[in-house]
Amino acid sequence: MFEDPGSVKVSDVSVDLPIIYDITSLSITSPDEVVLSRLDHLPTSLRDAFRPVFSDARRRYEYDRGVMLRKLSEIRDALLSRDFSYMFLGGSAGEIGRSMVLFNLHGSLVIVDAGLKYSREPWQRYPSVDILHALRDRIVAVFITHVHADHVGLLPLLAQILGPDVKFYMTRESLAVFPVILNDALNIIQKDGWEDFAFLGDEVSGFSADSIKASVLSRVIALDYGQVLSFGDFDVKVLDARHIYGSASYLFRLSSGLRILYSGDIGSGARPEEADILFVESTYGDRDHRSYDSEKNRFLDDVANVLGSGHPVFIPSFALGRAQDLLRMLYGAMQDGRIPVAPIYVGGLAKSITGVIPGLSGIPYRDVSELGEADGAKVVIVSSNNMVSGISSDYAVDFIMIPSLIAITGYQDNESPAGFIYAQRDRPEVEIFGHRYPRRARIESYDFSAHAGRSELLAYINSSNATRVVLMHGELSSARALQSALRGRTVVLSRFQSVYDIDGEVASFMNYWGIHGEGSPGFYCATCNSYLEGYCNAFLHSYSNPDHVLLPTSADTYLRIRIESRTQKGMEVLDSVSSPIKKLMKAKARIREDREVFRTRRGTFGFVSLHGFFSGQLPDGLLALIPGVLRDPVPASLPSGPGPGVDPVC
Repeated sequence: MFEDPGSVKVSDVSVDLPIIYDITSLSITSPDEVVLSRLDHLPTSLRDAFRPVFSDARRRYEYDRGVMLRKLSEIRDALLSRDFSYMFLGGSAGEIGRSMVLFNLHGSLVIVDAGLKYSREPWQRYPSVDILHALRDRIVAVFITHVHADHVGLLPLLAQILGPDVKFYMTRESLAVFPVILNDALNIIQKDGWEDFAFLGDEVSGFSADSIKASVLSRVIALDYGQVLSFGDFDVKVLDARHIYGSASYLFRLSSGLRILYSGDIGSGARPEEADILFVESTYGDRDHRSYDSEKNRFLDDVANVLGSGHPVFIPSFALGRAQDLLRMLYGAMQDGRIPVAPIYVGGLAKSITGVIPGLSGIPYRDVSELGEADGAKVVIVSSNNMVSGISSDYAVDFIMIPSLIAITGYQDNESPAGFIYAQRDRPEVEIFGHRYPRRARIESYDFSAHAGRSELLAYINSSNATRVVLMHGELSSARALQSALRGRTVVLSRFQSVYDIDGEVASFMNYWGIHGEGSPGFYCATCNSYLEGYCNAFLHSYSNPDHVLLPTSADTYLRIRIESRTQKGMEVLDSVSSPIKKLMKAKARIREDREVFRTRRGTFGFVSLHGFFSGQLPDGLLALIPGVLRDPVPASLPSGPGPGVDPVC
């Protein structure tokens, strides 16, 4: 039966109010239009009870706070009721950015990484640090793998939440550049405004950038590679991750003998130590990189042609690691006569970091503030890589409109301005920052990733001898591709806000009160044969249909099938349905790849994208019905699945 989500008592309201939505991450107030749409689907008696709550700010805050405290209490119980457990507060499988994982090691809690993420929605930019308020009495340390913003940018906020004795650990090399990175992180958080952190209460009163920076730096402890720290019931060893300057992996060894290796972001030269459980990134789990030498030659050929024609090269770059590598490469190529000699300008955070990294003092470069006109033979390297922060976004428009080479040299989030520009690389006009500009620049992408490719990840995993592997930090398709190659091991595709122990997931809070996401927990209604994605959908369905039988089941029980048809007009989405993998296997469907091509009787072509993996028994009585929109025949090897639930999406 459907589990009661619990209720909250609000002053001056005669009945206890059920929980109908989640208070997610740092956004304590759900958008009013979302709340009102949910109220419209409740029974009249409950709708009438709720309306005074959401028309009064005091009652609304009381309800929201009650929901939050209930959730935090249940998370604390789930985490601390076992000797070893963990929970991803950001950066799990299916996501790149806002990395943060919480480890319970014999009752002591350790945080690894505390990052930010670019997103248009403020509540998707930050990990779920609200959870830390219910746990901060048990948190003993924060370990940082490297000082890219998606792993370290949230430390200013942690300094306000955690007790004064909690230290931040990073390598000595990372600490050398961290003060510069910290300034940038503070700027990002200030842009969002401290009102986004309303639930934090008095911690942020009297905020000033200088006081927060001083607070963060006073907590930092520098580590050396190979160093071992002892924390009573566990110790930690620092390993070289070979990702960027100062990057580290951490090996946690418990007094019980359990060994946990957290890779962080790793480069091609990383070497693990043996572990029982390995937490490893999956950024490039689905593919290997192009040959570095061939990619370097392609890049230098393009640079040589552009500079030789008297035009500029503009490179938005990661401030740490990539900018310095490109500076060495380009200066060396000029010295060797590989490319024409031209002035190199470095700007933004990239310049500040370049000034503190050893070994670069002999390379002549100019401050981008001396640039003057954009045209003419020159190389301009500025941060940030994604053009979200930093000055690269300020200069991008100038180079788009003149003959130039805009070189994208790192991973781009599709939502970022740089990703948006690259997607428009063949168009006569480029739309960016709300304006359209004529494009005269050539926009190219080069694979200079500092992340290990698929083959290198597999070699790393094999060398660790870990029997349990937890995949994180990567698109879901990439993580699943890597999972498919790890036979003979227990593999976990980590999920946001789920609690795990050594044997797997023990509690999920990601969808507990209505958060949606691929692979999320859901319910199967045996009465009306529908799959209800997310707790809130099932909650409303249960209220509207009290006699229906709802069975909890993971969405991973199903294959999500997206069917598209290629016509003369382009790709037409026919439908997206769920199908039980058991039916597909019975029909001898060939499920070897993420995509299976079919041909209809009308001669049009399409493909079926397969997502999800079978994990357990299907509910009894599950029927297979293709919606009428798919009457255009598909091959017999592709049976149908239950239609998606028709209840309102929360």
